[in-house]
Amino acid sequence: LRVTFQDEYAVSVGDDGLVILWKLQEVGVSKKEKETTYAEEILITKSDLEEKNSLIRELKQRVTELREENDYQLKLKEMNYAERIRDLTDKFMQEMENLKTKNTVITGEKEKEASKHAEQVHDLIEKQNKELQDLESSNNQKLMLEYEKYQDLQAKTQKTQEEYERQITELENRKEEEVTRQRMQYTAQLEKLKNDLILEREKNKQQSRDHEETKRQIEEDADEEILKLMQTHEQALIEC
Repeated sequence: LRVTFQDEYAVSVGDDGLVILWKLQEVGVSKKEKETTYAEEILITKSDLEEKNSLIRELKQRVTELREENDYQLKLKEMNYAERIRDLTDKFMQEMENLKTKNTVITGEKEKEASKHAEQVHDLIEKQNKELQDLESSNNQKLMLEYEKYQDLQAKTQKTQEEYERQITELENRKEEEVTRQRMQYTAQLEKLKNDLILEREKNKQQSRDHEETKRQIEEDADEEILKLMQTHEQALIEC
């Protein structure tokens, strides 16, 4: 027995497959106020159920076939991988053998090159030592020559220094004598100028005195002349 979604009908099914639909109505209770309850079971026809069961069996069969196919493919891949691994292993071992052979050849060539290089280094060291000895001998000779040149240059420098000092001394002596001579000459000239200045001053004083005397005589003569003229003029006025 089940109730529909809107609580309007009740459905009952008998053992004989008879379905009865009952209309429900409760006095004083609104349909909207009732709580809606969903059933977990659903109604389905027998044909739909058989169809779904058949589909489920087919799907299970398909899953089984796919699993077997997948297992078969996995086994094939494992076999292929195993074959490839064997091929790669054989190839790797062959390459390892080739590398060992090449390494042996390279090691022999390396030892030959090392021996040749050691011999070349030995020859180069001997040559360098000989060149160093020759260079040292040549440098010693050059150093002796340069030392002799240095000694000569030092002697010349000493001689030049002594000559320079002698010339400096002579110049200083001549300078001192010249300064003394010029000082004496300047002193004599200064003394002469002082004497000339004194004489000139005395001469100027005498000339000034003579000038004053001449001026006084002229003034006296002028006064006498004026007096005579005045007397003559007065006499002329009296006579008139």
